[in-house]
Amino acid sequence: MFNNDQHLSIETSITLLLCSNLVGNGTDAKPLGPSEFGWLLQYLKESGHVLSDLVADGNEELINKLQHRNIDPTRLGALLDRGASIAVALENLTNSGIWVLSRLDGTYPSRLNERLGNTAPTLLYGVGDKEMLSSGGLTIVGSRDVDEAGVEFTRLAASLCAGDDITVISGGARGVDQVSMQSASADGGKVIGVLASNLAGAAVKRETRVGITESRLCLVSPWNPNAGFNIGNAMGRNKHMYALGDWALVVSSDLNKGGTWSGATECLRSGFGVPVFVRIDDDIPAGNRELIAKGGIPVGIDELKSTSSLRELIDDKSRESEPQKSEVKPGGKDEQMKMFNS
Repeated sequence: MFNNDQHLSIETSITLLLCSNLVGNGTDAKPLGPSEFGWLLQYLKESGHVLSDLVADGNEELINKLQHRNIDPTRLGALLDRGASIAVALENLTNSGIWVLSRLDGTYPSRLNERLGNTAPTLLYGVGDKEMLSSGGLTIVGSRDVDEAGVEFTRLAASLCAGDDITVISGGARGVDQVSMQSASADGGKVIGVLASNLAGAAVKRETRVGITESRLCLVSPWNPNAGFNIGNAMGRNKHMYALGDWALVVSSDLNKGGTWSGATECLRSGFGVPVFVRIDDDIPAGNRELIAKGGIPVGIDELKSTSSLRELIDDKSRESEPQKSEVKPGGKDEQMKMFNS
């Protein structure tokens, strides 16, 4: 095990050893993925053990009993032997103001576990008020190359969120993500950014520190805070954004391609109770129209301009759409969760 300045629980410390990609291990041992870690926890529970038994005296006998796909004693041993290097990496993160949560922490956002099951991130790295991750909010997503009408719509939606004390959740990418986060912040609203890369770089920016100081910004990532851009991570973070929110709003989407499309269609299939709103207008991308056909709830800029409460508007439209949504997903929640977790 290792000492650290973050006062991590022993469960989170072991999760870091087994699952983090903060450091290498001098071998070809690959850190456990979310599903593998979930299997390990289930195995330990069924065999009358807890995670800390993996590092207790006499742990060799327990480790030698583990055998599941690529989880073998050699791999686990190599991962558990990373204490010194993990400690150095943690110190560097702490110096940048970055904290870490595991799925076993009490402050880990419960809706990720509840909605994503064993595909929920085993670890979350972040800066800012971690309690914000459990506050819900409106997930706002859209194309990087959004048109001016989309920008206006995004700014208005984010401003209404700020006025209604609704946290804006987005991904920090160019286009709709950044417009929504910056607009909400400029109006004094709260913002959660789920980043696919370079959390460490974002953590030290002046605007980040200001938002954190004012307790209205939290940036989080399930990947190495120093990781560069990776298309797989960018696509994978979509379900995390949706799962953290109470509602979702798609401003602009391509048809049958791109992260916005894949994330929105995934959420529409998932069945875990996040209504997906889609911008409607005379001149919207084809992806928007198809998302509405798939069950997205249309909302226009005139509705945003005329409402006195965004919360009431989206709650009312969510209730009105419930009969239609029940018709388009006859497989029910359990069947669709399988699709989301695949």
